[in-house]
Amino acid sequence: MVWRDGSCSARHVQEALAKTRVLAMTSVITVMNIMVEKKYLQRVRGRGSYLYRASKTKESTAGNMVKDLVQRLFGGSTAAMVLNLLKTSDVDREELEELREILERKERDREKENPS
Repeated sequence: MVWRDGSCSARHVQEALAKTRVLAMTSVITVMNIMVEKKYLQRVRGRGSYLYRASKTKESTAGNMVKDLVQRLFGGSTAAMVLNLLKTSDVDREELEELREILERKERDREKENPS
């Protein structure tokens, strides 16, 4: 929401998320404040409420959050996370092809770094 809409209040985020899930305002505020502590967002005083805005790009934030998830939930194993996602998610043909290309590129890069 913040990356799409710019500066916004927790209420704005809650209302936007209400289209797909019901969340208590306290839950939204808690998560947004954690994101402030982790320096993903900045919080500034607005008229009657705080406004939140991104302090890092969406891509940078997503990357850091995924790295944290891999560490906490999968013991640092990227492969374990990817395997879990593949087992529990629907992946269409185009996504599978994209994954193959990424894996092949990673393999080529690794071979360049460590030639036999």
